[in-house]
Amino acid sequence: MRLVRFFAAAVCLVTLAACGGSEVGPPAGWTGDGTDRWWRSDADTTGSFRSLETLEDMGVQIHEDVDLASSVQNRIIGLYRSNPEVLDSLFAVHGLPIVEAGAPDAGDRTAEREALVTAVNTEMARYYRQALVKPDPPLEQMYPDSLRNAGVGGQVVLQIRVDEGGNPFAIEKIEGVHPTLDALAMRAATKLEWTMPWVVTGSQGGRNVPSWTRLTITY
Repeated sequence: MRLVRFFAAAVCLVTLAACGGSEVGPPAGWTGDGTDRWWRSDADTTGSFRSLETLEDMGVQIHEDVDLASSVQNRIIGLYRSNPEVLDSLFAVHGLPIVEAGAPDAGDRTAEREALVTAVNTEMARYYRQALVKPDPPLEQMYPDSLRNAGVGGQVVLQIRVDEGGNPFAIEKIEGVHPTLDALAMRAATKLEWTMPWVVTGSQGGRNVPSWTRLTITY
């Protein structure tokens, strides 16, 4: 999960009532179903809002019959969350053989697992590239004085669907701290760009694919 800290602007540009609910909504070109889900108005968001919390939620194959395989899979769950179906196939073809071969020189079981995680991550990177946020130039996230002075703060975690070009088109709040801060974080995410997610498609090279990513904004 990529952690991005947005520093506070000095002036509050939203109106709050005793630190109450949010008056911040989706920007132009975006719509939403309330405070938890926003999407670009011109986008097809079919399947974009789904639970990616666990391997079971994602519906991927969990290889419990291979020693340490499910443990390795859970250690790379962040990678799985970016594109469950693609990673499910890639792990079966490229990751599982590494786990099956084991790491006998690693020492104890914990060291062996970590060695396998490193080896699998390295191998998977040859075939799949996650979308990574491009915070340059850095954004300034508004932090209303009324909330700052009241000690309201924390982390907002967003699950974001990006298209082949790395542009966000669906945003879901996974964890929030306050309706206004949550909405401001979501607005900030609509302005960000990501590197283009990419997967190998055979001997002819690769292609860009839609992907999920997670963003944590700290107030």
